[in-house]
Amino acid sequence: MADSLASMTVRQRDLSADIAEIKTTQSKLFDEISGCRALLEDYSTTLTEHRVKIDQHNDTIQLLETQHNALSTEVTSLGSEINFIQEMMHFNSSSDIVSSSEIIERVKRSHNIVVRGASDIDSSRFTGAEK
Repeated sequence: MADSLASMTVRQRDLSADIAEIKTTQSKLFDEISGCRALLEDYSTTLTEHRVKIDQHNDTIQLLETQHNALSTEVTSLGSEINFIQEMMHFNSSSDIVSSSEIIERVKRSHNIVVRGASDIDSSRFTGAEK
């Protein structure tokens, strides 16, 4: 009986040591899990910040695309005007010599509006002069 009591006491000490080791391991694992949770929260915050920045960059890209399209249209229009001027210079160089300032004036006049059927304005009404 004394042998079995001694054997039980040794077993109890072994179990107590095992339980203490389990508690120590459990505490270490809990600390590691807490660290992982903190890292996960940091990563989530960083991911949210990056998502916001990506959305802002997408908005900027759309704005740049809109501006690019407007500028592309304007460049195309100016290219057409340049072609028109070159054609006029080619046509005029074969018939007679025309100065570049005259060509520019012709292009400007090509956008003028002509009003027909309107009566002349008596400018004396505006200047205070009498007829």
